[in-house]
Amino acid sequence: THPDRGVQLPAFQFSAAGEPWPALQAVNERLGAADDPWGVACWWVDPHAGLGGIPADLLGQEQDELLLSAAAAVGVA
Repeated sequence: THPDRGVQLPAFQFSAAGEPWPALQAVNERLGAADDPWGVACWWVDPHAGLGGIPADLLGQEQDELLLSAAAAVGVA
């Protein structure tokens, strides 16, 4: 939350049409974003050895199952 601009969300979470990517909510839930939003944001934007790159780059690339599996491997839910 920004004091002047209100709630702000990372742009990678949304398609060009402004819709959240389908796997986003499920991955965030598996990673426990409600309790650790900054930690989960880091998971999305930091390189992930098991994925061979940055998880956010896989959104919209028909890699939802891979993202869900990677999140389940470290998730809390």
